[in-house]
Amino acid sequence: MVNILTTQTNQPHASYAIKHLMSYGIGETYFMNMVLSSNTVEDAVKIKEILPTDINSVKIITSDYHLERVKIIFDEILINTIFFL
Repeated sequence: MVNILTTQTNQPHASYAIKHLMSYGIGETYFMNMVLSSNTVEDAVKIKEILPTDINSVKIITSDYHLERVKIIFDEILINTIFFL
């Protein structure tokens, strides 16, 4: 078993990304329902639950600080994950 440190937040992680993207003019209709998670492990688990089965890759946008942790977690839970800084 691998112990993974995670960052806890008050709101679902997706809410921060949606808020940021909407500040650039992207409308609400372009977003899927957000997964209610408060750490990176929950992000991966809950995203896997809502992804259509015909999806063969996932693109993750994250910071360079968070990249290695995200790679470890998402590679364990999902396959064919593509990461972006």
